[in-house]
Amino acid sequence: MSEVLSSMSELMRVGGWALRGLGYKFGAAERGIRFVAWTEAVGGQAIAGLRRAESMIASSIEAPTTSFCRDAGGVWHVAAHNRHLVEVGPPAIDLATADARANAIGHVSLGEVFGFELVPSLADLLVRRGLVALLVYRVADGETGNAARRGQWLIAGGTERPVFTFGSTAGDARKALRNALETGGPAAEMVARDMDDANGSASLGYLGAMALAPESPIARRLLEHARSSAPGTESIDYVGRLQNAYRDGIPMRVEDLQYLYDLEMRTWAPTSERSRAQAGYGVY
Repeated sequence: MSEVLSSMSELMRVGGWALRGLGYKFGAAERGIRFVAWTEAVGGQAIAGLRRAESMIASSIEAPTTSFCRDAGGVWHVAAHNRHLVEVGPPAIDLATADARANAIGHVSLGEVFGFELVPSLADLLVRRGLVALLVYRVADGETGNAARRGQWLIAGGTERPVFTFGSTAGDARKALRNALETGGPAAEMVARDMDDANGSASLGYLGAMALAPESPIARRLLEHARSSAPGTESIDYVGRLQNAYRDGIPMRVEDLQYLYDLEMRTWAPTSERSRAQAGYGVY
């Protein structure tokens, strides 16, 4: 398998047009490529994930409009109608952010989603906003690659060196997280429901995203748990990986980078003699 080095600026330059080539509108494409590029830089599989999901993305473009509603407990529920997280993930994180800044806690649940390679990048968005993130998710049946793990949680937060710690929503990792939130009140109940949903039997993907003010007691307990190296957990130094990517470049499979360029070319308009003349070709 041959590799080539790319750069964050090159992924950003090409990627917006590439997402347009997949069928996304300008707003979703220009915002979404930031998450794709970040994911590719820290762990790869973002571009490969788009290639694997191309037919599902094409179907989602014609799907019913995403709907949002808030329940009596203040939780936002998003019916994504089988859409990629590159499109519906950032707006959902915006909802959680707004509630966390107003009420110290925000919670949004997304049903019928795919593209779970991007989950860490959504957590990073909350971290960059000065919040603590707890994302609980179930990967849709049929998704492969780095995201091919069902029933996972991710805790992210911290200012000096943000921590990103993964664990399972089953077994010892589930028990340890529940113990860490034993006196967490409504927030703990939300997390328990998210883990139950993540362990469900539905074939479609699910994401529950919680945003917490860092000074809240439950946020402090979550970060303590994330740093405790509890059995069944895994911490990844995304900060270091991103620094390395900016310094040394992003190693990518040739076919992944070529796929990005091929998507970009779909947005090119054919040149006509009239357009060449209007542009002054051959005159100026």
